[in-house]
Amino acid sequence: MTIPLASLPLDHGLLTLAAGSLSYNQTLTLAVLALVVVAMLSARVSADVAMLGGVTVLLAAGTLTPAQAFAGFSNEGVVSVAGLFIVVAALRQTGTMDRIMLPLMGTPSTTRGALARLCIPIAALSAFVNNTPLVAVMTPLVVDWARRLKLNSSQLLLPLSYATILGGTVTIIGTSTNLVVQGLLFASASVSGVRPFGFFEIGKVGLPIAVVGVAYLLIFAPIALRSRRRNMDAAADVGEFTASLQVLRGGPLDGATIQSAGLRHLSGLFLVEIDRGGESIPAPGPLNKLMGGDILIFAGSVEAVIDLRRRPGLGAPVGAEIAPHGRSVVEIVLSQEFSGIGQSVRDFGFRTRLGAAVLAVSRAGARLQGRIGDIVMHAGDMMLLECDDSFLARHRNSRSIHLVGGRGATSLPRHNRAWIAGIILLGMIGYAATQGSMLVAAWVAAGAMIVTRCVRAREARESMDLSTLGAIAGSLGISMALQSTGLGKIMGEWFVSIGGGTEWGAMAGLFAGTVALTSCASNNAAAALMFPIALGAAASVGSSPMPFIAAVLFAANSGNFTPIGYQTNLMVYGPGGYRFIDYVKLGLPMDMLSAAIALWLIPQVWPMH
Repeated sequence: MTIPLASLPLDHGLLTLAAGSLSYNQTLTLAVLALVVVAMLSARVSADVAMLGGVTVLLAAGTLTPAQAFAGFSNEGVVSVAGLFIVVAALRQTGTMDRIMLPLMGTPSTTRGALARLCIPIAALSAFVNNTPLVAVMTPLVVDWARRLKLNSSQLLLPLSYATILGGTVTIIGTSTNLVVQGLLFASASVSGVRPFGFFEIGKVGLPIAVVGVAYLLIFAPIALRSRRRNMDAAADVGEFTASLQVLRGGPLDGATIQSAGLRHLSGLFLVEIDRGGESIPAPGPLNKLMGGDILIFAGSVEAVIDLRRRPGLGAPVGAEIAPHGRSVVEIVLSQEFSGIGQSVRDFGFRTRLGAAVLAVSRAGARLQGRIGDIVMHAGDMMLLECDDSFLARHRNSRSIHLVGGRGATSLPRHNRAWIAGIILLGMIGYAATQGSMLVAAWVAAGAMIVTRCVRAREARESMDLSTLGAIAGSLGISMALQSTGLGKIMGEWFVSIGGGTEWGAMAGLFAGTVALTSCASNNAAAALMFPIALGAAASVGSSPMPFIAAVLFAANSGNFTPIGYQTNLMVYGPGGYRFIDYVKLGLPMDMLSAAIALWLIPQVWPMH
């Protein structure tokens, strides 16, 4: 006999999970969910592989039907995100965002003035433009801007990331997380009390959070990040990157002394060690002779490494050479989804896997000891790569590596079409706001960008981040399993029980649980996985589901007290020279402030009854 869950005591969800009285499908779904979360936390498996792998297991076991398993690929939120990738690529290719931001940034003389010039317009812009490409475009601009103004870029980059996240909560298109929740709302239209959000509806809570959050950053960011040393602000600031270059056999430096080769008293760089056939020559003197095949290990700034790489007689380390034509030098940050995390640079094999040679590595702004090949890679490591021209196109939208600067041959922005891209963007926003269909607005705008050549068809195809789309679609499949098996309702009752049985307590518990999952896994996955649990919690207390769903949305856009909680936070980790404690000091109070505002306003905007 099946007992209706709504007729059970509030702590039944907790007792069911503890007593092991789940059905076969519920037990399997819970096990798959746990394995997926563990896989993402380990950083050994990318989010899309983990999610789609979990869906495949549930499909093979019969827990999900084919239609349920792959419904995520036709979900309105996922398809909208795909169209927005093309729109954002066009904005980037035409330099539209640069043309908007550079005049607004100006020439402030103080750190707080620079933060105001940066964070306020960035938060406003990110309400309509996805924050990930926005941070990718702005990071090198902010570093150069800070260098010109003689300001510390480390006090600007993390606030840049936080400002984009805050601004993204003002409209339903501000972040991909918002669109995931919106897609789930469309898919759950048959559930009583569920409806999609209006375009600006979440701004009733998101705008106060953004205003207070930006004000918080202006006041406290210079204080919380005061001790963080400069990372790339001055070429004379050495000890940032560990760089390796090889003396070419028969080249002009083969047989020369260090002094005659001009490798003494380099600006922003010094020779730390020579690796000759596996033997180390530490602190070599000016009269030490160089031999072909020597690996020279330098410490210094990224600009100095790039300048040194141009010298005749020096090349990438052996086995990692790139074809002499069409070479570029790019700066990247490794994400937690990079498959080489935990491996050494040598064991991973950048040349064979990515077609790139590692020239330099920096971790939290500090130089790493030893040879580059022996360095074990961590999430957040910043690397300088020499690669072929196709590298930028292949990895521009990758979730495993984040491009934070291109130093080589890249396509020049098509500035003469920036005004066209701007008009199309405004048209997309206007249509979505008045007609309510983000899917139609995004794809009409994407088509218009291609037709007007703001973005080429090849660039549009390359802008599609398949790993992101796969991860979202997979998480929606697991979300479907939580709903169809009833496990989401049981877990929702558990959140009600730990919230003291009250509606507000259950919503607060759900908010905290979503933040915890976001801070250590993926914001999109957290939103999708917590959505059915929110429906279960609302049903358990007889409440409207909308305030619980809104809590999940705003919580999934939080998790700023760890560098891996949000993609943009990790993107600035290396360039800013940050440490984990910096995110705790600046991000945790901001998350607490945002949570307090959200939990106060949500019941007023979306009443419980």
